[in-house]
Amino acid sequence: MTGKREEILRVIIDIYKKHRRNISSDEISNATKFGRGIIRRELAILKCMGLIESCPGPKGGYKPVLRIFDNSCDVE
Repeated sequence: MTGKREEILRVIIDIYKKHRRNISSDEISNATKFGRGIIRRELAILKCMGLIESCPGPKGGYKPVLRIFDNSCDVE
């Protein structure tokens, strides 16, 4: 996994751990300082890899797939 992809996944997991809600791509972009195009591309790849899922709508966004999130809780 690339460094950018790993950092984006870590941000999604960390925010989800704290707030238990979907995370917007803008929020991910702000946390990582990566541009929107990079974020969109990497999110699509992470989704294809089965590591995150997307939820459409006004309260939509991205969240870790539960099996990945559960395994990451022990990793710091």
